[in-house]
Amino acid sequence: MVSDIKTMQTLESIEKILTTNQKAIIKEWFNKTVQAYPSQTAHFLKSENNQFANPVGQLTQNGLEKISDYLLQKQNNNDTLQEWIDPIIRVRAIQNFSPSQAIGFMFILKDIVRNQIKTDFQIPIDYIISFDQQIDKLALYCFDIYMACRDKLNELKVNEFKRQSFRLYEKSNKRNE
Repeated sequence: MVSDIKTMQTLESIEKILTTNQKAIIKEWFNKTVQAYPSQTAHFLKSENNQFANPVGQLTQNGLEKISDYLLQKQNNNDTLQEWIDPIIRVRAIQNFSPSQAIGFMFILKDIVRNQIKTDFQIPIDYIISFDQQIDKLALYCFDIYMACRDKLNELKVNEFKRQSFRLYEKSNKRNE
């Protein structure tokens, strides 16, 4: 009973630390996420705050904030989560990121959160495992989105190739007539 109360207090304290440091966590997460881009692009994504000049940066920043809210249980609607993860992954799929580059930003969060927590508490292993499992589930979800996007892109490429081939075939038939 005392152990359960202590664990509850520890979890509440950990969530309080994460909530208190959420902006710093998101900032670090964003900075590490955009490192997957070439250095000039990463610098632009970090420095340009205008959503019209930098839609990818704003989309990523807002998405990470919403994912963070979801993980901290401030927002637990799966539809809303998909609404914020999907665009981030779609952009990365279109930009020809490898699967590991496209979804790797989810795993970065584990280290960032651990670094925030370890300075203040000795954390029960169950909490770390539970948090890691949440991140892993989200990463798998991201992978599913990535693969669906890549499949759609490949389907569009094949259809375009067929269309162009058919046009060439029609042109050659007209010449032969």
